[in-house]
Amino acid sequence: MTVASSLLVRVVATLHLLVLVAAAATSTSTGVINLDSIGTYHGLTGDAVVSTIEEVDDIGGRRIDLSASQLAEDDVILLLKRVLLQCVGRGVERDNNADGGDELPPLSATVKNLDFSMNRLSPSGMVAVINEISQAQGDDTDEPHGTDSAMSFALEELDLSMNDFGGHGANQPEERLIESFRKLFESRSACAPRSLVLQNCSIGPAILRSIGRGILNRYETNSQCTIKSLDLGGNKAIGDAGAVALAAALRMSEGQHTFESLGLSSCSVGDTGCSAIALAIASNPSCLTRRLDLSNNHITDEGAKLLGKSILDAKLLLPDFALDELILDNNDIGDESSETLAVAFSCGAIKSLSLRSCAVKAAGCSFFGEAVNSLSQRIQPDAATYSLDLSGNHFGTKQKKKKKGLGSVSASLIRDTATSNLKFIGKTLQGAAKSFGTTVDSDDDEDAMLGGLVEEDEGVDSCKIEACGAHSFASQFLRENHDGSRSCSSSAISIGMRQCFLEEKGCDALAATVLASKYCRLSFDVSLNDVSEDSVLSLSRNEKYQGHLNYMAEQYMDLLDMLKSRQTDYLSDFGETPFDDEYEY
Repeated sequence: MTVASSLLVRVVATLHLLVLVAAAATSTSTGVINLDSIGTYHGLTGDAVVSTIEEVDDIGGRRIDLSASQLAEDDVILLLKRVLLQCVGRGVERDNNADGGDELPPLSATVKNLDFSMNRLSPSGMVAVINEISQAQGDDTDEPHGTDSAMSFALEELDLSMNDFGGHGANQPEERLIESFRKLFESRSACAPRSLVLQNCSIGPAILRSIGRGILNRYETNSQCTIKSLDLGGNKAIGDAGAVALAAALRMSEGQHTFESLGLSSCSVGDTGCSAIALAIASNPSCLTRRLDLSNNHITDEGAKLLGKSILDAKLLLPDFALDELILDNNDIGDESSETLAVAFSCGAIKSLSLRSCAVKAAGCSFFGEAVNSLSQRIQPDAATYSLDLSGNHFGTKQKKKKKGLGSVSASLIRDTATSNLKFIGKTLQGAAKSFGTTVDSDDDEDAMLGGLVEEDEGVDSCKIEACGAHSFASQFLRENHDGSRSCSSSAISIGMRQCFLEEKGCDALAATVLASKYCRLSFDVSLNDVSEDSVLSLSRNEKYQGHLNYMAEQYMDLLDMLKSRQTDYLSDFGETPFDDEYEY
């Protein structure tokens, strides 16, 4: 390519960029200056990008996307300086003209999002970025505890994700960088972002200890921490050591609204780190007020159980406490901790609980069925919304069901037939099966009705039927009496059961719970299961499928009546009472 041709390509690319900026400049105040991948696709230098940013008269209220632009750290720093100058420099100009001249229009001083992710920011470059933020002009945010709503920010969100500066990747750790994070979190600059995103930046425990010291230093001055949201997802070097260090600072900053949101997804946090965060919440509920993300870690029932208990303790200590969102996806969390988490959900201490792709089975579903029932009766007549996501937990039966004949039923199973059936009857509402056995005269069709699966080990004369999570959920939900005298509120509870290997009869059981919920609007998302589209739309509360929803519920109640009759006939042959004394039907 000749020099002239190369120059022509660069001119065309620059003109294209100017067109994008001109379009953004003439858009509404919530527009986007979308310059992502400009370096990758156009080969423009940082100076060219800076010149286009300066063409925009007012960047207030906008999103500036400079991700994946192959920007060198000098270019990132220069661009950040220009953005901050537009945010707070014009504010200084307004103050200087306050005593005379025409009054300037109100300042729109907030950039909604400044995205520098996937560039080439090194540890020394990150130090320069933090120094630029800390030293920028702007009104000091020096509000007493509890008044963070009055705070204003030049940057609503600063995204520096996927820049390898943390010291646990290709670059070596730098003491200056560790110290700069302390300065950032104790800074009083109004240019500190409200939300800081540092995903996949090779950050380790040392930086979290420095952040903790900055939080404590800010707390000792009796002022609020400026950064309200911190997302550290994907930094696997953090581990339990980093989580414990940060949790210690949150616990010690008593009474301070430290974070609204904390993200530690995919950070190799185990039970130790989870327990430390749990203790911080229990002793200082205001340290985390809205969102906690601990997904994709190594947390087991031990850590999750303590977290649930701590959230309950926080609710007792601070009655208004409630996490808007708790995300525990893809951890080894099963039925044992589900009981505690379900109780926390039932009292409104967690408004949105996500346990996708964990190890929740039928027993855990029964806890959540009881919790949803309790929550629906606690909800006040307002427009509150709650959600529970159990998607990806294999508590259905579709994929494991095997054809089984009577020839493999063991003698010990036949001897224990009466006991198994009594347990089955005693743990149902109007015959609904929470857990159940089998009879010598049962067949495959009845097993299918019960929503169970048959498991058999080769060479072992044994048989076991495992309960279906949807049936267990419905059984516990329907167990409690519903006071029909109370009016329905506009509140809603949505439950996700996607890809749980549910069958149609499990969906029929869920339909019965939907119709039985008289206090709020209950809906289920059962997509990605081997069920009909009609069932999916009916449980999602599509008004056009109300008739099908009624039909599904009737199918379930007819099934219960039939099972109750069959079990009663069978048990009468033994001269036994078909129901446990503690239950009334």
